[in-house]
Amino acid sequence: MNALQSRQTVQVRGARCHNLKAVDVDVPLRQFVVVTGVSGSGKSSLSVHTIGAAGQRQFLETMSPRLRRQWDRLDPPEVDHVAHVPPVVMLQGDTPSLHSDPRSTVATLLGVEADLADWFATQGMAYCPQCQIPVTAATPASVFDDLLRDAPQRRAMIAFAIKPAEQSPAEWTQAGYARAIVNDDIVSLAELKRWPPRAKAAIVVDRLKVEPASAERWRESLAIAFREGGGLIEVLLETTTDDQPQTGGSSLMLDGRVFHRREFSAMLLCRQCGRTLRPLTPALFDRRVQDSACAVCARLPAGSDCPACDGLQLCDEALASRVDDRSWRQCHSTAVSQLTLFNVPAPVSSRLRSLTAIGLGHLSLGRATATLSTGDVCRILLAQAAVLPTTDTLFVVEEPGAGWHPADVPQLVDVLRSLLARRNSVLVVDHHPDVIHAADWVIELGPAAGNSGGQVIAADAPANLEALATTVTGQAWASITSAFSPRKRRIPSGWSMLQNVRVGTHTLAELRWPLGALGVITGRSGSGKSALLEGLYRAWTVAIGKPDPSSRSPTWDACDLPPGFTDVVLVDSTPLNRNKRSTVVTWLKIYDELREVFANTAEAKRRGWTAADFSFLSPQGGRCPICQGLGRRFVETGLQHQETVTCPECRGTRFRPEFLEARYRGLSIHDVLMRTTAEAATLFRHLPKVFSRLHALSELGLGYLVLGQPVLSLSGGEVQRLKLASRLWGRAAGPALLLCDTPSMGLHTLDIAALVRGLQQLVDLGHTVIVADHHRGILDAADWILELDTENSVPF
Repeated sequence: MNALQSRQTVQVRGARCHNLKAVDVDVPLRQFVVVTGVSGSGKSSLSVHTIGAAGQRQFLETMSPRLRRQWDRLDPPEVDHVAHVPPVVMLQGDTPSLHSDPRSTVATLLGVEADLADWFATQGMAYCPQCQIPVTAATPASVFDDLLRDAPQRRAMIAFAIKPAEQSPAEWTQAGYARAIVNDDIVSLAELKRWPPRAKAAIVVDRLKVEPASAERWRESLAIAFREGGGLIEVLLETTTDDQPQTGGSSLMLDGRVFHRREFSAMLLCRQCGRTLRPLTPALFDRRVQDSACAVCARLPAGSDCPACDGLQLCDEALASRVDDRSWRQCHSTAVSQLTLFNVPAPVSSRLRSLTAIGLGHLSLGRATATLSTGDVCRILLAQAAVLPTTDTLFVVEEPGAGWHPADVPQLVDVLRSLLARRNSVLVVDHHPDVIHAADWVIELGPAAGNSGGQVIAADAPANLEALATTVTGQAWASITSAFSPRKRRIPSGWSMLQNVRVGTHTLAELRWPLGALGVITGRSGSGKSALLEGLYRAWTVAIGKPDPSSRSPTWDACDLPPGFTDVVLVDSTPLNRNKRSTVVTWLKIYDELREVFANTAEAKRRGWTAADFSFLSPQGGRCPICQGLGRRFVETGLQHQETVTCPECRGTRFRPEFLEARYRGLSIHDVLMRTTAEAATLFRHLPKVFSRLHALSELGLGYLVLGQPVLSLSGGEVQRLKLASRLWGRAAGPALLLCDTPSMGLHTLDIAALVRGLQQLVDLGHTVIVADHHRGILDAADWILELDTENSVPF
């Protein structure tokens, strides 16, 4: 390879991150490259943690010395050499902060919230939340225009109310004023020694006629009155008996003449209920500003639906404001594909079109990020990146095809290729066959997961991949039909009948769902699969005698469920917990047994150590005192987020050195925590509880997970399969209804086969399994299919 050709590829030499085995590979630039392989084979280790990390560290070299010192404390990529890496943008949908931040929405993720706030602040009109009428602030020009229209050629006085106790009549005289209205009488300030007791007083600024010739004088005097009166003024118009009755004010008698008093406010004052609204500013539409946030939300339990703001988390004044007769609430609740018809600012419009082009036009801007799949989050980030004017940049995109219907993949590929049109490079981690076939180059890692992976087993054009007998992906594609065909379609053990089930804007008049079978809800993205799944979950939860888990109105009218079901479980991708100390082994609740094993070793007995000493959670044990058993330390990078670095004291082992001397079959407690669940199942097969739980993970294709892996690092698909695994090893009191939302998300074809086997086992145990998905393998294995956007369900 000559020098020019070498600069057209990212050269990786000796990559050893996680399970990579000194990988050497060349990644073509300015091409659409896909890295694939079974789950746990090392795809992200190569793409994100090696190439992506090298590119970002290269960029950080251009920053200030202070920031560089912070980043120099972080672990460098475990690789001998990475060359010719352009600036890197990493798009990852499974970033924990995106899913845990309650303020994160589609609008904030797409980067349009600030532009919308500026638009409403500059072009919007305030509306009273209670009266639903526009509220405008008076100005000298608007007051004069109103008077010229309503009371031309009238004699008038401009005044502002005061608090007499604050300034004496003499002080007002010294300020240049001559008259005041005191208790409905006009008096000379020069002749008034003091204010009468409990007097109501207003200072007269000017007396003049309402006529065009006096326009400049009117505006100057009105401006003075607004300033001195704190934004509130009154104009008294002289009337006669022949005048039409005046509205919107009061009448009074002054010096034998009748005046009609009209009040004007430079503040946003509702003329019906008298409520004063705040001016429209960008801060009013910022949920991070305390005064702008919804006050009702703060008083509700976490996760509750707020009846005041419908989840938009803003005060009622912000939600009621409008631009072109469309409120902030409407802009955030309308589907993006429809919102493109609004006259929104150009930067917002381009991003909305990009989101629609990638197939997410059904989302609304107010949709919480926590309710989105990792694939959808990644695609939103991709839609945002697609409108950036970047060139010669490497986009590392992690699993954009996760949970994507095959009919929608061409839109995704078009957006990915639009980045190439600007001389950028695209490196995608994905399993979706249609994404792989659309690539220019494919790198497959494997051949298996964990320690059995981490090698490049193919690097070729996608057309050649299927023909290569050595590639796992090629073999899986060749045998996809036989891999998922079930032994026999089940006959349902019963039926659940639901009436008028509402899914979005549609209603299913009667839904008849089979029990004791594997049922699948399918349809294109945005068709309502997840919404129907949630509706079934709520209806069946109420049917078995438990409270509705949601505070929203029911989405069904009637539900008939045969007796006998003990539980209804929604198996979604929400994190298992938020504890950064929680790991796979602690979540499985088998760490106590493993600690007992080490407490019984010869070295532990000699030193008097107990099982408690091998806990990395307890401060009384043998954990490292520096990182407190995490094996990592958090470092502030100066870029508004934290990074982690290997603990310099224990070097990531979590324990003090002496506790690593206790050995079980030649392994320390750290060595065991670094084993995959499949390896640990073999190692501890003599412990029934440990073996059954670890084996259940292997049954669902999670044998590559590492025991000491933090649960916060798990993908949404891995979280779902862990939750399903708990049903395989547990002894339930009776059959349950298990509802799974896109469990195939981010899985390789071979991993799908393991998932299907696990789902079938759950049904064999007596449970009813309902899956919202559109993967071909799951559809082939189903006993019953309901496709949305069609008239009827399609049973087998």
